[in-house]
Amino acid sequence: ESGAVGGGPDRSSRSIHPMAEPELREWVRCAADGLALGDEALGVALGLIDAYCRSGRGASPRRRRAAGAAALWVAAKLEEYAPPCAAAVCWAAGGACSPAQLVRAEARLLRALDYRVWTARLAPEPEAARPRPGDFVGA
Repeated sequence: ESGAVGGGPDRSSRSIHPMAEPELREWVRCAADGLALGDEALGVALGLIDAYCRSGRGASPRRRRAAGAAALWVAAKLEEYAPPCAAAVCWAAGGACSPAQLVRAEARLLRALDYRVWTARLAPEPEAARPRPGDFVGA
């Protein structure tokens, strides 16, 4: 659940994706707090940053912060009912990028990940978990 700024859920107990740099993860957490994003959106954003760091793109701290802002924006679009606008993301990101730079960073992030963006809600069910027509006969 999303909470209001200052009244949201405690984010200190959340699991951290091991591949993203600790400073970048903490920075993304703070920006997510500023946007009052829910746990699901933060989890997706951290997963995107983790995958982005593994891709080897964005070596400079400025580019990584722009990618962090883009990851938050993509995650908010996937998980929030009313995702923030680009200007709000840039504000919460402490001016890491302008709205135009955020759009470019989003494109770079998605290209680096080969557009493989998913959440638990969007992931396909494993074949074994899908009901088969025979499962309902005689029930």
